[in-house]
Amino acid sequence: MKFVKNIVAKEIIEAIPSSIQLRRTFIKKQLSPLKDCEVFCGSLGVYVKIENKSIVEIAENASVSINSTIAALNLLNLVRNAEFEKFYMPTSNTQITKFGAVFIISLKAILMGYGISKILIAATEYRGALYYSVTIPP
Repeated sequence: MKFVKNIVAKEIIEAIPSSIQLRRTFIKKQLSPLKDCEVFCGSLGVYVKIENKSIVEIAENASVSINSTIAALNLLNLVRNAEFEKFYMPTSNTQITKFGAVFIISLKAILMGYGISKILIAATEYRGALYYSVTIPP
């Protein structure tokens, strides 16, 4: 598994709120400049799009812990450098209805100092690949 360096500034990490609800808002605010951005995923060889609904879903999933919040803030760096883990069929209604996922791509990387990051990308029939989620499981 590939090691990925944390590129989030120390001041931003120190500003991460302690409650889940405040972390959700914090993540949305921090990632909002990335709306409609496309980032090249080296392990897949494709561009992955970050839409507004991606940011909302990332905030929902990554707000559970401070480490997951830090992983979400390293979004571009993780997508660029994470390694392919597996393909699988969508397992939730959200993955199918909200993101139009035909299948899900799971990537992993070790975010140095924080743990193993799991990155999920929804592969869609019409739009290509959409960024979907990032977490550091407990």
